[in-house]
Amino acid sequence: MRTGRTWSSIAAFVLTAAAIFGDATGTARAQCMGVDTGDVSLVSEAGIGNAKARFVRKEDCDRDLRVEAQDVPLGYYDLCVDGVFFGAFQVVKVARQTEGDIDLDSHPDHPGERLYTAAWPDALGASIEVRQSTRQPAKNRKQPSAGGTPCTGTLFFSYTSFPDEP
Repeated sequence: MRTGRTWSSIAAFVLTAAAIFGDATGTARAQCMGVDTGDVSLVSEAGIGNAKARFVRKEDCDRDLRVEAQDVPLGYYDLCVDGVFFGAFQVVKVARQTEGDIDLDSHPDHPGERLYTAAWPDALGASIEVRQSTRQPAKNRKQPSAGGTPCTGTLFFSYTSFPDEP
């Protein structure tokens, strides 16, 4: 019986699998192509204000998407990526202008960041829309906001793809 050769084959298989699927502790490490689009202006569909977006994907597949809007009416706005509601943000008066933003991250660790869930599509190569929210703010802090269907309000800004996409 050739047990030495069998054990060598098993050891080679285990080492190959560890190299492909992760380290010896069993943690898998995903690999992605790193991307940083920088700030990209969104197309103004409503004819007022301006907005920009920035998408970052790191080599470990962590993602970050930030969208900012300025000089638009006060209120709530929905961020929709390929028709998926990513969240709402509020535009407020700051100094002599109005502004608001939403910042999504795979691992939110700064104040104001929200979770960019793994189930959501990559913003790279996706349609990005900022729509006036159909939800109404509560009259006071004790009442919840009145509901509405996300991603159906007036389209204020859009973008079909970031530069240099495959």
